[in-house]
Amino acid sequence: MFRRVGILLCTAALGLADPPPAHRVALKARDQNRYARQLLPAITELVDRIAKGGLLERRPPAFAALSMDRDEYIYHLSDKVFIRRIKDRYEIPTGRTCGDMAVVRVELMDDAMKTLPPVMAWYMIYRDERWHKMAQDDEGRFIWENWSPVELPPYARRCFDHVE
Repeated sequence: MFRRVGILLCTAALGLADPPPAHRVALKARDQNRYARQLLPAITELVDRIAKGGLLERRPPAFAALSMDRDEYIYHLSDKVFIRRIKDRYEIPTGRTCGDMAVVRVELMDDAMKTLPPVMAWYMIYRDERWHKMAQDDEGRFIWENWSPVELPPYARRCFDHVE
């Protein structure tokens, strides 16, 4: 115990104060959990804006099904609450969270819970302390809302490529 503390103090004094590997893994897992907890509220905010835009349609959306990993969450748009969680709904992940990158399957439904096409895959990125939705241009590159390209790390491509 004292030897470990002495090693940590010496590395800190030399400016080599990187956390030990086990601590880095714990920090990474904690960040991923924080990102995942913030993803559903960010998605519901975007879905609410879309629903408000569709109020004048003949069948406006009343529910949204949001799928991440293998689970599906049913969200009631007018009450702004999740009414159901269906665990292990999908065998193949239709959406996934990879740290600060995510793909979410979004399905809007009318008041009879019938799907209003199209069923969408939203590509999300966590930057500036919040989730942002990205789009793809005609060449398959990811872009921000202001049409500027997004540089994705290699793990993001792997995360997005495994979505079916």
